[in-house]
Parts: sequence; structure tokens; C-alpha cells
Amino acid sequence: DDDQSAGYSRDELKMLARIQRLEPEGITRREFMRQTKPNNVIYVEEIGSPVVDDDEHVYGRLLTLRDITDEKMLESYREEISSMLVHDLRSPLAAIISAHKIALENLTLPDGMDAVKQSMDASLTSAERLMVLINSLLDIRRGKTMSLERAPVAISELVESARKTLEPTAKKYNIPVEIVLQPNLPLVNVDAEKIRRVLINLLDNALRFTPAGKPVRLSVEHLPERNKLYICVADSGPGIPEKERERIFEQYWQVKENRPLRGSKGSGIGLTFCQKVLEAHGERIWVQVPGPLPGACFAFTLPVA
Repeated sequence: DDDQSAGYSRDELKMLARIQRLEPEGITRREFMRQTKPNNVIYVEEIGSPVVDDDEHVYGRLLTLRDITDEKMLESYREEISSMLVHDLRSPLAAIISAHKIALENLTLPDGMDAVKQSMDASLTSAERLMVLINSLLDIRRGKTMSLERAPVAISELVESARKTLEPTAKKYNIPVEIVLQPNLPLVNVDAEKIRRVLINLLDNALRFTPAGKPVRLSVEHLPERNKLYICVADSGPGIPEKERERIFEQYWQVKENRPLRGSKGSGIGLTFCQKVLEAHGERIWVQVPGPLPGACFAFTLPVA
């Protein structure tokens, strides 16, 4: 019988009675969980101690219950984050090591300089990916106190820098990166390095979920009535389920149904970083539906200088 009294099952009440009978002076501690609603679980810590009278005779037992759900969730998050970060850091680090080994093997060969240059390019790309991840973690921790170094800059420069950073990946998997810029775009007043990292994050996501041979598109247009630029990064992947669109920017949140076609599933901080940066600029990012390509489309605005 699973009927419960005061939150205890019949078997648990029997256990408490046994402790009271056989180990009345003992102090016990245990943890258990309870499902309060569908998909809603709480974790409880129970500490049992004897209750004695003036003559030191045990005549009862005191049970102290403490809700430790937040602690359990944090512990679970820490484990998830550690696992995801290991995967995120391991991949570019392995590429750096591999590139350096290839370079050293070809360094002394008469015709080895082409291989050395390719290896160094791959190494630099991977090192930049590591730096982007580390800087993103630091910026997310700063949250609303994130400092910006604003200055007028051409969005075309930031787009080209992001494209070149991910060019080796795009070429490796034969994914065309379409850049569509409206002519005569005005300068934007932004922190150039942080917006460049936003573009890298969005393009990297798009490349990881797009099948080989299918395109990724980054477009920019001017919205003169709002004095802003509208940027859209679209891919040819599976898209984002409607039920996930509201939560996609939450820290460490990942779409369960979608697996990347290449690389790890990621740490769940890239989109959070993008949102934090744009909020610091007084702007926003959202999932644009429908997009110009069959997959996911992320759109955001930037202030014109």
C-alpha cells in the first residue's frame, strides 16, 4: 500500500517505528524525494533525534524536515556544467595539439611550409574558440554589470571577422555561408569585440546544426524608422520546437530533441551570452519565425551611431 500519512509511506512509517523500538537513542539522517505535481519533485532532508524526559527516558522522537531541493538542483547543474564544459574545452584543445604536432613534423621539410601554415591557421581558430568560451563565461557572471567599450564601427567589419574565424569549419563541411548586407549601411555604436563574439556564437551554432552542402545565411538591413540595424542569422538545420523558444536563452538550457550534426551539444551558455551582451546594449535577441531558411533563425537589433 502506497498511501501516505504526513508525507510518509506505510513502509517508511514502519521503519521509523523500528528505529524507535530498537535504536531509540540514535540520531538518524536521510534524504528522500517526493513528487508533488506532475514533473515537479522536491528533495527533503530528515534528521531524527530522541526526545527525553527529565529522567533521561526516551518517550518520543523528533523529526526535523528541511527542503533541500535548491541544493540538489545546484548540485545537478554543477555536474551538468562540468560535463558540458569538458566537452566544449576538449574539442578545440585537441585541435590545437594536433595542429602543432603536424606543424612540427613538417617544419624541417623543404616543401612543408604549406602544411605548417594550414596547421597554424587551424590552431589559431581553435585557440580563439577557447578564448570566446572563457570570455563568455566571465561576461555571463558579470551579468548586468557587464562593461562596454562603445565606439562607431562598420557592421561589415564585424561580420567579415566572424566569417573568417569560422571559415575553416564551413569549408571542411562544405557549408556555404551567405552574407547579405544592404548597401550603404550606417555605422553602429557598439562594443565591437563583444558583438563580434555574438556573431561568432550564432554562426557557430548555425554551422553545427546545418547538414553538409546546405547553406547558412547572415543578413543585415537598416531600419531607418527605428534608427537600428536588423541582423538575422539563419541555418538549414532542424529548427527550434515552438515549446522551447521561450527558454532557449536561459543559462545552460538546451533543446533536448536536437542533436548537432558535428561537435558536442555545447555548454548551453552561447545564447545566454548573446542575450546578456545585447541587453547591456539596450537591445534584444529573439527567435525569428519564419526565417529565410528552413532551420532556426536568430534575429537582433543594434543601435545606429
